[in-house]
Amino acid sequence: MENRVFLESFVDNDLSSIVMCDLNFTVVYMNKAAKEEYKSYGGESLVGASLLSVHNPECMFKITEVVHWFSMDKGNNIIRTFYNEKKNSDLFMQAIRDKDGELIGFTERQERRNKDNISFYQF
Repeated sequence: MENRVFLESFVDNDLSSIVMCDLNFTVVYMNKAAKEEYKSYGGESLVGASLLSVHNPECMFKITEVVHWFSMDKGNNIIRTFYNEKKNSDLFMQAIRDKDGELIGFTERQERRNKDNISFYQF
């Protein structure tokens, strides 16, 4: 199986919403959970769009600051950006780096804090 298909399948099946952007702030990939999470903003149609189309200037300034911080050091890779009390979830931005550690993009990932009540190994 091609590595890209394998990785996309893995990310698409993650329950957390994951949005990947390039350094021009263009959405290059959204997993299924993100498309659903951001349906009211356009969902899948956001792929190929600029973050400028969905964020206000204050948010874009903060996003730009984080990306600049990522670029300053290869060890700067993840930062918590927001807590949504209603959903009991944290939002993180994480650097995407190539095999040489160079910054090539970033993700926004939502992590819910609610305990899962599904029994272990319940088939």
